[in-house]
Amino acid sequence: MAVTNLTPVKSLSDLSQASYDTNATESTSSSSDYKRVSFGAIHVREHERIIGDHPETKIGVPLSLGWGYHDKASTPIEQYESERVLKGKLRMSSITRKNILHNVYGIPEDEIRAAEKEVRIISERNEKMQQKSEKKAKKVSTMKKVGKQFKKILNADAFIKGLAAASPGTSMMAY
Repeated sequence: MAVTNLTPVKSLSDLSQASYDTNATESTSSSSDYKRVSFGAIHVREHERIIGDHPETKIGVPLSLGWGYHDKASTPIEQYESERVLKGKLRMSSITRKNILHNVYGIPEDEIRAAEKEVRIISERNEKMQQKSEKKAKKVSTMKKVGKQFKKILNADAFIKGLAAASPGTSMMAY
């Protein structure tokens, strides 16, 4: 069995070299070898948190990831999986988000309040646009229904006139 150890890719030139090395290794191994996948250590990068602008945040200021980061020590995958936080527990209250921004990252209160206000304005604008869109869709739907009913009336009228024209001896009541 051939096991390829790949190094982390840091640039595009490294990526093309890694691709070349992998292809060369794969071509030299025989096709009767079993294929297997293995995982190494987990490398975590912890990014700074900044004031976000996501309008779907219901209460408080949203968090976003900043460009700054620091690499944490590598962790074996088994340890990482046993210690990681479940997705449902990642949700933070507005107070927690505000405390992280102010106490951990030193963002001033007035800047946090201004961001909250901006997000609220964007959210209200989006809500108004959604309501307008729903009203317009309702009008279009109503117009389509009226159009279909009108077509039915015209088709019924034309059918009756056609029957009357086809049988001249029979008197039919016209609409």
